[in-house]
Amino acid sequence: MPKALATTSSGYAHSIGTRDGADDVTRDMTLAHAAIIAAATDLPVNADTEDCYGKTASDIAETVRLAAETGLAGLSIEDRWPGGPQAYRTRADAMERVGAAVEAARQHNIVLTARADGLLTQIQPHPRRVGWAGGG
Repeated sequence: MPKALATTSSGYAHSIGTRDGADDVTRDMTLAHAAIIAAATDLPVNADTEDCYGKTASDIAETVRLAAETGLAGLSIEDRWPGGPQAYRTRADAMERVGAAVEAARQHNIVLTARADGLLTQIQPHPRRVGWAGGG
């Protein structure tokens, strides 16, 4: 028996005929989709919120606040960079963004999952992946 549910940005994007990670799905669309799932179950729901739909720390905090107000138990932030000059954010940028999300998650009592997709792909140069994994 499941103890929690999670959404998938890819599954949702494809179910509405669009691409994942291409800014085709907005924050409002993602949160509305997750709210439908949360309303249909007593289980806690975690939403895949891509890069937290924000360019700034305040944008990220707003996504976290809205997710909590939607009734979600958690949300995620990724190091992917939709529309950016490279596929993944720099380590410093990713850490700053995660820091903003952590601060907001603490304020709104919501679980945060920080995903390092660069570690999972061959797109990211190997030395960087090792640096991330090693904390250096």
